[in-house]
Amino acid sequence: MNLKDWLSKQSQLYLNQTLPDDTPTKSIHPVSGEWQNSPSMNSKFWWGGGASEEACKQIELGENAADLTQVAVITFGPVQTFLGGGQRLRDWAVASWLCHYLSAVLIYRWEEAGGKVLLPLHQSSELINWLWGTTSGTEKFWQAELPNVVTGLYPDEPDWLQRREAVIKDEWQRFLAALEDSAIDQDPRLLNGQGWRVIHLDHQYLWSVYAESTSINMATVSEDIDKLHKRIESRKIGRQWQGTWWGGRTSPRDGCLSIWHPGLRLIYQGGTWGLPDDQIKSWWERATQESKFQGLFSQSDRLNSIELVKRLASVPEIIEPTLERLWDKTPPNCPWERFPDRTAAAAAWVTSQMQENPDLHAHLRNQWNQKLTNLEKDYFSRAKKKSKWGMPLADQAGFHPSRQGNFCWRGRFFIVRAFD
Repeated sequence: MNLKDWLSKQSQLYLNQTLPDDTPTKSIHPVSGEWQNSPSMNSKFWWGGGASEEACKQIELGENAADLTQVAVITFGPVQTFLGGGQRLRDWAVASWLCHYLSAVLIYRWEEAGGKVLLPLHQSSELINWLWGTTSGTEKFWQAELPNVVTGLYPDEPDWLQRREAVIKDEWQRFLAALEDSAIDQDPRLLNGQGWRVIHLDHQYLWSVYAESTSINMATVSEDIDKLHKRIESRKIGRQWQGTWWGGRTSPRDGCLSIWHPGLRLIYQGGTWGLPDDQIKSWWERATQESKFQGLFSQSDRLNSIELVKRLASVPEIIEPTLERLWDKTPPNCPWERFPDRTAAAAAWVTSQMQENPDLHAHLRNQWNQKLTNLEKDYFSRAKKKSKWGMPLADQAGFHPSRQGNFCWRGRFFIVRAFD
């Protein structure tokens, strides 16, 4: 099987016409059908209907194409649940990248075993190219882009697809083991202990993997792939859930998972209904006041095992050595310490509101900054007396950027000197 086989039907539409034998030097517009100059998007065939050199290069099947007689669709989840658990914008962003990472590793393992991934188009992925050793990577390495659904070809060998299904769970457990070592290296007094068993066992049941396949029939390949997707969706609707029952207080955002602490035990291994509240509170206070990562947690955090992994993975000093442990190569520098927190996001909103009203800018600038200076002194002095200030006070008062314009004056105008 080669690329022309995939486009043979389209070729037949032009059999009654005389077409040049040479390679096109122009590209055909995919909507209007007009030929035009575009060196980067040259058409592959005169009869190619917009199939460009670049697009065909990304799905080139290679020398072993004749052996790839099966087509499969594979996906994993629950992605939305994994993305949704967390308290910070960074939790969501890092969770997206971790899903992207799993997809990249699945694609890498698929093609490493002799298969060919058709979708998603991944040849330009910095992460996948880094796995292959063809690039050292840039900051794009840390951008999530790959979906959690993969369509690919593979040889008709016993258990070939089943071994690819196991990649998600196996690689995720491998990732957690490396993350544990890297986190303990950074702060062994805080992050070591029995609680890591909770993380490994909870995550053992986190991902569900679904795969469907069929033999390739060139006449019906598009319809067959669509049917594979539908079969997977029907299986997901009736999926069976598995999990563990921990002897701990329930996480605020997941009634099936306990608040994480280092001494958590399974209920059938002597675990009780969690540590007393004062001990849980004490651990999270130490995490915010005595840890090397004081800014990583807040005293109000009560994260479960899945949320804790995402929070730890957001630390460049942890995620970089984790990847190096896994793949024996150094990843590019992680930029996540620059990811904006709620304060920065709110400040950007305030600034944008004022910039959209330039007539008010000059009049309000001095008044604004004087108010900020006075409030800064007031709240910092009160903070020494253990009273709330800044974002915690604004949250308590219930003012948020999505509300009305009085946000600037009543809720969080003390957060930044926006017009210096």
